[in-house]
Amino acid sequence: MKKLTKAVFIAILLIQTCIFAFMGNLKLGYHMDEIYSYGLANSYEYQWAVIDEGKEYQPHEIFSDYVNVNEAHKFDYSIDWRNQALDVHPPLFYVLLHTICIIFNLDFSKWPGIVLNIFIALFLSFGVLKLSQKYTEDDNKALAVTAINAFSMGMCNMVMYIRMYALLTTWTVWFVYLIYSAIKEKREFNKEFAVKYIVILTMGVMTQYYFLIFAFFVCLIFAVILILRKQYEKLKKIIIYSGISGILCVVIFPFMLKHLVGGKRGRDSFTALFDLDHWISNIATMSSQVSRQVFLNGITAFIIAIICVVILVLIHIKFKEIPGDNMYIFTIAALLFYLMISKIAPFATDRYVFCIYPVIMISTVGFILKHADKITSIRSSSLVSALVIIMFILTIVSYRVNPVPYLFRENKERWDYADEYKHIPCLYVYDAESCDAYW
Repeated sequence: MKKLTKAVFIAILLIQTCIFAFMGNLKLGYHMDEIYSYGLANSYEYQWAVIDEGKEYQPHEIFSDYVNVNEAHKFDYSIDWRNQALDVHPPLFYVLLHTICIIFNLDFSKWPGIVLNIFIALFLSFGVLKLSQKYTEDDNKALAVTAINAFSMGMCNMVMYIRMYALLTTWTVWFVYLIYSAIKEKREFNKEFAVKYIVILTMGVMTQYYFLIFAFFVCLIFAVILILRKQYEKLKKIIIYSGISGILCVVIFPFMLKHLVGGKRGRDSFTALFDLDHWISNIATMSSQVSRQVFLNGITAFIIAIICVVILVLIHIKFKEIPGDNMYIFTIAALLFYLMISKIAPFATDRYVFCIYPVIMISTVGFILKHADKITSIRSSSLVSALVIIMFILTIVSYRVNPVPYLFRENKERWDYADEYKHIPCLYVYDAESCDAYW
């Protein structure tokens, strides 16, 4: 990496970190699953917080043992394996969260989770830079894509949500980079490739099972390419590497088989696969969320898509060909992943498709940056500058118009009210089975 490129990239990381730290300071509340993140990472006695009927509790007493690290069980990662065996997710993120909670050594706080996600985001941005460099073949264009993605509201929202999705996105980007490099360079699958492939695939699956779906679509398209190229030896190796990764996953976390086949989420996903009632509405809901977080809104996303199509058409008219662009593979894989997740996910929400945000960014903004100078006499540097300015304006407007959902700023009035009356005894009436509050 050139010295100037490295300096600019470091500046991007520093700005990105400052933005996330500032936004983290604004975070007021938590999604229920964020509380579960801490509990499942740290709770030695219970998978969920246990409430004894009829007992009087002091403030924080119910949750303190659940969400905080037990002094006698620091670095006891059997906690994470046991809790996740009873839950619906693999354990990697919880291992990392447990570790950073020990390092911080604080009472329950948002900061261990946010700092963990910030570090993950830095590694993610490095992956976006490497992929963009490989794709655009231009450091300036790659830095532009990296900066636009790093500062986007979608990226910020991902980091503010203290769950495994930033880590899932990181493995997704590095997996795309590995396969894209293999396709573009047509190189042999040596030991280095094998190790990287097995490690990334294994770590992705051990982070979130949805990684399996994206990896399946990528590998399926990759397999078709290898067959068309008659590269059967490479195809055989990919199958073997995938099999080794699968065996490693089962050895590391054997409970995944129960989760995928016999667990509630696995059964629900399989049932949802054949239920068409809510698919269209789920696609519409999630599309609205994605377009707001990546491109400001649906109109802007549509305009950017039209620009990409126009560039394709003009290149075809001018050069009598369509650019041989291997990023199409991952765009198609991301679209198939999106359609599948909108079909089987338990909720129509943005977090399940966070992992394809960078792929969308590179497939659109990266595409425009790579090809726009082929159809105009305007200098490449001028086009890069213009697009960066436009995207940064859209990003700023996006933060102003669309509140970052996982900051939960709307909870401020509730917190102020609760703080005012926190010393007054409270009677909690609830359903014993569901724990839903009645009063």
